[in-house]
Amino acid sequence: MDFQTWSGFVDRFTQAICQSMSIDAFFSYKIEQNLETSEHYFGNLSVTLVDQYLSKMQRYDPLSMLNHQDRSLKMRVLSEQVVPEQYADFIKKYQFGDNIELYFNHEHSPVRGISLIRSNKQGRFLAQDITTLNSLYQLADFCMQQNFQSTFQSNMAVNSTFLQSFQLTKKQSEVLYLMSQGKDNQQIAQQLFISLSTVKTHIQHIFQKLEVQNRAQLLSKLLQLQTAL
Repeated sequence: MDFQTWSGFVDRFTQAICQSMSIDAFFSYKIEQNLETSEHYFGNLSVTLVDQYLSKMQRYDPLSMLNHQDRSLKMRVLSEQVVPEQYADFIKKYQFGDNIELYFNHEHSPVRGISLIRSNKQGRFLAQDITTLNSLYQLADFCMQQNFQSTFQSNMAVNSTFLQSFQLTKKQSEVLYLMSQGKDNQQIAQQLFISLSTVKTHIQHIFQKLEVQNRAQLLSKLLQLQTAL
């Protein structure tokens, strides 16, 4: 997976996450064979912060692959770890409240990672957040394992076979497709030239027909339906 494909994947993945929970920033990277990182791509973080992290603080980060032995882990939460004093001072300086590290493997080796960061204002990730992230992670990981060159968007394309089985209308199908691309309600309204209230009504009907309660459950159900096809 080249850098352009990866950065596009990260953009769509983080957009989907933001539909279900709050994050303030992200930091993504490629994991080399020696477990060092490269191809860094980040959002809402200063270059100064990133440079300081990479040059001085990564060695103290308990979520870094350099600092834990279990290569099979998919997710680690900073607030659940013992944090060295040097790293505690660093996250205090930049007012980090918590972060979750997601690891993606290929052929049984870690190859990519994404750090989802919350500020002190947002606070820690809660159990409900972690459950939601697990669902979204499974979908993203499925996309990567199906075809390591594929994108999050293309693998989430809505299949007409199961649309018919749930008796979605043409407009509901269009709304669902845009939701699967990580579009928010306002973007859907603008793209389909309908009102925001109409979008919300369509989404309520989609949730009812697919028997889900929120976007995270919807994405998880799309994954289940795709793997069954």
